[in-house]
Amino acid sequence: MKRLFIGILVAAMLTFPLYAKEDEVQVYDDQYTIDIIITQIRGAGEPYVSGNYAVFTAPKDARHVGICFDFEQYRQIHSLQELVIYDYNEEPVDSFLFYILELPENSTGIRYRMVIDGLWTTDSLNPQKIYDYDCGTYLSYLKVDRPFTVRTEEKDPHLVTFVYEGETGKSIRLAGNFSNWDSFIYYLTETVPGRYEITLPLTTGTWYYQFYSGMTALLDPKNTNRVYTPEGRAANVISVN
Repeated sequence: MKRLFIGILVAAMLTFPLYAKEDEVQVYDDQYTIDIIITQIRGAGEPYVSGNYAVFTAPKDARHVGICFDFEQYRQIHSLQELVIYDYNEEPVDSFLFYILELPENSTGIRYRMVIDGLWTTDSLNPQKIYDYDCGTYLSYLKVDRPFTVRTEEKDPHLVTFVYEGETGKSIRLAGNFSNWDSFIYYLTETVPGRYEITLPLTTGTWYYQFYSGMTALLDPKNTNRVYTPEGRAANVISVN
């Protein structure tokens, strides 16, 4: 039994760094927006995105609850803060923990782990999990929805990212009048499960496009700008200035 316990401890040490440190009091640049988000939290539940922030919660049934993120290589343990809900008579009726994360620029999803009384674990309130082969364990995952196209570089407005969201493990292609409707030139990359992206340089003008899975043409559900081309195909439209 002792040998088994040591083996589990060593595995935990290899999976996550033990030198992760706790943060100090959380400080935000836009405290006004944060205050509004806090007033909208109703209790412990699944994490969600509110504007440029992600909201994580947990029940207050442990001495300490922290959260670590993949974009920080899990080196920082951010402590969840307590939030008390009062009734009209200013009597406490509920209490839970929360943490608000300012989303990293251009992030499409957040991978994270909870640290409850020193134990690294997934978020029990979040059913979305991803297996990380580098860490050798499951990570909790929060999807971040972005618009259908994203200007990836402010200095280059002609660099456009196309995003398609659907089933994981598919081969998704892009075609448009910029490729003479050849759907076998541009293949999207699955950046996170079910999210496919490709970035193209496009000159100033109006461009029509479709996604393809196999021989099936797919419209972009997040882009309501649609037309019928002279050839009779339905296509989405974007304009590059």
